[in-house]
Amino acid sequence: MGAVVGRIAEETPNHSVVARADGYQVWRYPGTIVAVVRAHKLDDQNPPRGDQFNNQAFRALARYIGVFGPPQNNAQAGAGAGADADANAQSLSMTAPVILRSPQKLAMTAPVILPKPQKLHMAAPVVVRQHDHDADCMMFVLPSHINTVHDAPRPNNSAISIEQLPPGRCEAVLSFSGIFDMTRASEHAHKLLQLLERDGVTVTGDWNAQGYNPPFTLPWLRRNEIHVPVDSAPYQRVEGEAKASD
Repeated sequence: MGAVVGRIAEETPNHSVVARADGYQVWRYPGTIVAVVRAHKLDDQNPPRGDQFNNQAFRALARYIGVFGPPQNNAQAGAGAGADADANAQSLSMTAPVILRSPQKLAMTAPVILPKPQKLHMAAPVVVRQHDHDADCMMFVLPSHINTVHDAPRPNNSAISIEQLPPGRCEAVLSFSGIFDMTRASEHAHKLLQLLERDGVTVTGDWNAQGYNPPFTLPWLRRNEIHVPVDSAPYQRVEGEAKASD
């Protein structure tokens, strides 16, 4: 019932709120380990688009962490070396959000090695990158006890890569509710970029959209966000910054 009314039970990424402005905040993150699927890795000849990509990418990542059954991964070298693949599989907890990323920069005028299986909970959000109004990159944020790419279990699926988002990065964040789709996300991304231009904030990368809730959550109670990487230099010496994990 909690998920229906917007309660987020999954682990969410740690961050510090380093600035608040009219319409958005700026967050600073530690290093974050993510599992990534890109459309061209699923099919380099005819990359899936739209809902087809979203479904294929989500299922691949969910199988990697063990949402639908035995996790489709293997322990890294060391723990369990020489044992069979099933014995080395590590089930990871789901986190939130899911992240969808944009591969194109928008104009300013227009986001443990273990000897036996261990369940890793899903985190939030899922991160998604988008092309036009279709996503072409989806990320699951891995649980916080995975500190490096070498700590993460190795995916069996070659379409999945394990990557680190750099520590100390700062992102401008705009929150919105409602249905999580890339058309609406693009509209909010343009709005955030206009706010950053207004305030003279330097954008350093492509925006992404982040969704925290399952599809059955009531739309007006959903937590969605647009994240835009920004220059971290102005936020390096912030006194009394607020810390948050959701």
